[in-house]
Amino acid sequence: MTFLELAKHNVLRNFRSYLAYFLSATFSVFIFFLFLVNLFHPEIDTRFSSGIVRTVMTAGEIGIFGFSILFILYSVGTFLQNRSQEFGLLTILGITRGQLNRLIFLENMLIGSLAVVVGAGLGLLVAKYFLQFTSAMLETSVLSFYFPVQALLWTVLSFLALFVFISFLAPLSLRSKQVVELLKGAKKPKPEPKASLGLSVLAFLLLATAYAFAFFQVAFASVYLIGALIAVGTYFFYTQLSVYVLKALKRQPRFYFRKINLLWVSDLVYRVKDNARLLFVFTLTLAVAFTAMAASFALSETIDEEFRQSFPLAFSYISAPENPSEAENVRFIGQKLQAEGAAIQSISIPVLYVEPPSRGIRARIVAVSNADFNRMATLLKREKLALAANEAAPVSTYVKKETSRITAEDKTVKLGEETLTVTTVVDANIFPEGTYSRIYVTSDEAFRRLSERFQTGRYYGWDVPEWETKQAADLAAAITDNLPRGGPDAKFSFRASSYWYQVDKLVYKLIFFVGAFISLVFFVASSSFIYFRFYTDVAQERIKFQGLRKIGLSVADLKKTVTIELALLFFIPYIAATVHSIFALQILQSRWGASLFNYYLLVLAGFFVAQAVYFWILRSRYIHAVLTLSRA
Repeated sequence: MTFLELAKHNVLRNFRSYLAYFLSATFSVFIFFLFLVNLFHPEIDTRFSSGIVRTVMTAGEIGIFGFSILFILYSVGTFLQNRSQEFGLLTILGITRGQLNRLIFLENMLIGSLAVVVGAGLGLLVAKYFLQFTSAMLETSVLSFYFPVQALLWTVLSFLALFVFISFLAPLSLRSKQVVELLKGAKKPKPEPKASLGLSVLAFLLLATAYAFAFFQVAFASVYLIGALIAVGTYFFYTQLSVYVLKALKRQPRFYFRKINLLWVSDLVYRVKDNARLLFVFTLTLAVAFTAMAASFALSETIDEEFRQSFPLAFSYISAPENPSEAENVRFIGQKLQAEGAAIQSISIPVLYVEPPSRGIRARIVAVSNADFNRMATLLKREKLALAANEAAPVSTYVKKETSRITAEDKTVKLGEETLTVTTVVDANIFPEGTYSRIYVTSDEAFRRLSERFQTGRYYGWDVPEWETKQAADLAAAITDNLPRGGPDAKFSFRASSYWYQVDKLVYKLIFFVGAFISLVFFVASSSFIYFRFYTDVAQERIKFQGLRKIGLSVADLKKTVTIELALLFFIPYIAATVHSIFALQILQSRWGASLFNYYLLVLAGFFVAQAVYFWILRSRYIHAVLTLSRA
């Protein structure tokens, strides 16, 4: 028998041991291939010439492949542990270390090659429907099906290279083990887990500190510092604090000796300690998935409101002083809007350039009169101002006043030779974001005095009710194309939210699509880690439960014990990830100035339902495996 035949027979005889590894690899190939089908679609470049779609999808593809490496590495480690006794027996029968490495390499390559074929084959079967789903997400006409030769080649070459790498790497986990260790496999007696009170307290303090920094928005606490505190705290939570709590429960006789508590508490101490690193990775992965999906979902759903705030009026023309084409351009824009039958309202506001720009239209400081501000407020349905003769009010130049660095603490402001008293602050911007560096509303009297000293520009705005439509975006593009291009020294600027709304809407929906898909991949893969780890111990569980049944443990108690252990290992990381992501969203919410928690609750509910269904399926399979083996 050749080595190849031996490897083939080993794969066929040990199908149960290889199943988890094979399914993990097939799933990774399947997902990777589907994304490549979209990435290399011939219509993507022609429809989305900006390249944003390709950039986002490429980033998603890299993320999926990177996670696939970790996923497959963990799966191959689990499968090698399952077969350690067989490798020990082969060593006793005379196989050399080189021959054993060669055997493991061939087995891995057989499984990997089969996974590539099956994964890519399944991808081809569903590629048409995945393209339809992508088209629906991008709100474009259906992407036609094509035979994805390029995607197929990239998938095959990438994963074959990955499996060659893993096949060379896999034997390293056995290199330092002696024959006796391999024969014992996972049957070696485990020392009782220990936990340090000091490290347990440290875990609590690290997490509490990170949460406090996030909640109170401590100035010196960067996102990286908070993330590091949470990561280290979570690691010690599983390796120390959770073990310490479980051992404390063992010292409570009324609880510990009540019904089956003794069984699951004692067993869980060992399981948590053995799987601490896995639970740590599972928790952080879930936290990232929850946060990313909630944030991308919120972005895609709040884009309308974001643009309404960023562009108070849909179409804007900003004219600097001494702009020779002002009248002609404004007339052209008005005629173009009226020709399309748009029900528009327009406004024109003089703007004083207190500190004029060195080039172009962007002034450092501008002023508008109280009366003109109130006309704008009426159009925008906002609160009006009533300033006294020597009063002024700074206006945010961005959606949030914090971004503009304006506060009511500045008691006065000096505009040229005029020193005006600041009585209030206008939080919301009235011009397109970032049009001017600083904006002040002055009393009408002060504005008249200032207009004698400074040049006057003008802002023109048009309110278009259906600004978010594709027709409005096409109209904005047509106007832009027909206006002269003056370069950086141009004396005017035309801004239309409709065009950029369509661009950003596509990007946000694509980010949500990719983020949601990757989050689901992370979720399924991470949950599978728990199941694979439990399934590795199924042989020992059979022996344990055989002994317990002989002394009176019922099948119902067996199921209850397994359910409690699985539920705790499945849902404690879920709860911990939920808490982590709540504080991560607190940071994002404060920086974006938008409420994310309504969207987060929807995402959390969806993940919980998926987690519960997944848990129930895996629980049933695991209990069936234990009972089947126990009765054998």
